[in-house]
Amino acid sequence: MGGVEKGEATRAAAQRELMQESGYKARNLKKHETFWPLSGPLYERCSIYLASNLIPTTTAKPDETEVGIHTVWIPVDKVYRMVDAGKITDGQTLATLALVRNRIISQK
Repeated sequence: MGGVEKGEATRAAAQRELMQESGYKARNLKKHETFWPLSGPLYERCSIYLASNLIPTTTAKPDETEVGIHTVWIPVDKVYRMVDAGKITDGQTLATLALVRNRIISQK
């Protein structure tokens, strides 16, 4: 998950964040959903993109706040078991996984 820089389109931000954090680029990147994580006076909006047909780039290039991140591949079924077991607790991650569940499972 990452932020959109001033003047940057959400699609471009999604591709940039994917490359920075994982070292992969998506040949296909489709916008799935947008949601507001908090109601009230905050203006943060989250856009969910589904990336497929991934190709490796030279290396991941995390920014200074992401140093130490390691990419691991986890099967979709295991991710949802981790949610059920309380091992994934971040609100934006949980909202994203709930919103994309049917799409991800139907692609298996």
